[in-house]
Amino acid sequence: MKLHVHSAHRQRKSPGCEHKKRGEKRWRKTLLDPELVLVSKSLTWSGAQKHCRENFVDLVSVRNDMENRKIQSLVPQSKRSWIGLFRDPDLFWSDGSSFGFGFWDGGKNVIGSMTVICGVTSVQRSGKWKFLSCDQRLPFVCYSPGKQRISKEKRLEDKSLFG
Repeated sequence: MKLHVHSAHRQRKSPGCEHKKRGEKRWRKTLLDPELVLVSKSLTWSGAQKHCRENFVDLVSVRNDMENRKIQSLVPQSKRSWIGLFRDPDLFWSDGSSFGFGFWDGGKNVIGSMTVICGVTSVQRSGKWKFLSCDQRLPFVCYSPGKQRISKEKRLEDKSLFG
């Protein structure tokens, strides 16, 4: 398992990783897994969604604990960041994938009378999620497809087998 962190900031960095675009940190487990990118620019949830869709694929969807830990490794200790979670009034992920895994903060969620709320992860709270008003400006985590390795398969035919 490889951890690649690309950042203009001097934060947790793995050996062998290089700096990429300013204000971004990246994580990729293998060539076939999606790449996660922390964008340090603070935007509203819909602004973050637009940025991710224009530059990557979408805001990150979290399907299991391992993916949640990947995100925790990107987000600075004292920060909260937008993830692709959205409620209006049902829960869904920005990319349309089904909601099945949750890592909720047991503390108070300031939902009140808001019907449209958006999900954040807080590393300060062990990566647990909560809802905030979608109008707050926060850094965010996007994903892009992993690079796929294409290999050519040669077909060997042993003519002696046929005859």
